[in-house]
Amino acid sequence: MSNQLHEPLHDLLAEVPSYVVPDARAAWTAGARRRTRLRVAGGGLVVLLVLLVGAGIGVLPHSLDVAPADQSGGGGHGHPTRIDYPYWTRDLPDRPGPVAGVLERVSHESSFDKPLGWYAVSSSGHL
Repeated sequence: MSNQLHEPLHDLLAEVPSYVVPDARAAWTAGARRRTRLRVAGGGLVVLLVLLVGAGIGVLPHSLDVAPADQSGGGGHGHPTRIDYPYWTRDLPDRPGPVAGVLERVSHESSFDKPLGWYAVSSSGHL
């Protein structure tokens, strides 16, 4: 070993840091304890986050049920006069399902209405 390297290493070993343990078994036990504490703390943090998210979901507003039409303030108040242009339309699925309605789409020209096709509306409102 060169003299230039020997002196700095000798000075480094003169003052041994507190975390350096000459006993291998004690060092391994201390490391295992640190890892166990870290795992327990991480698990506790995950449980805390799950509890916070669960409490936050309970605070969110819930959807309201529509009141029957025969009660005051309940029921529908008319139909839409215009349905926005769908940016994409999909073909009907191979498997049949509930259809809430059928509508014909037209383009209003100057003297006539140009038919653009028939569309099925699902119960969720998608074309």
